[in-house]
Amino acid sequence: MQFRRIWKYGIPVLMVLSCAAVGIWCFRAYVPKHLMRQFDIAVTVDGHPIKAEAYIGQPTDSEAEAYVLVHTPSVGDYLLNFDSESYREASEHEYIRAKQQAWFLKPMQEGRFEPPSRMKLNEYIIVSHGHLVTIQF
Repeated sequence: MQFRRIWKYGIPVLMVLSCAAVGIWCFRAYVPKHLMRQFDIAVTVDGHPIKAEAYIGQPTDSEAEAYVLVHTPSVGDYLLNFDSESYREASEHEYIRAKQQAWFLKPMQEGRFEPPSRMKLNEYIIVSHGHLVTIQF
């Protein structure tokens, strides 16, 4: 009789605890490397301001290691790395944009980053596809 009672409540409790452990792992280890939140920046292309969307993510607890995705509809997408002050061009196949968020399909740290054409205080200056792209924070 005692064994049936443990078996009756033990399996559902074990399932709930397993789901909670997977959920905690997901939000602590997996999500920060893939999820970015939207914020506002100023972007100019060839000296003309354009409407661009920017998303920021911090895959670790370090504030210095922040990544910013800048989506410019007419020119391209750029992933900026604040830690090494570098960038790489991103493809629309690498991420999914949603309301106020962007989800990278692979960790945002992956890829070959290179230094921008010029750097100023709070400004990335990138020459890409024959355009001068200035991203100001």
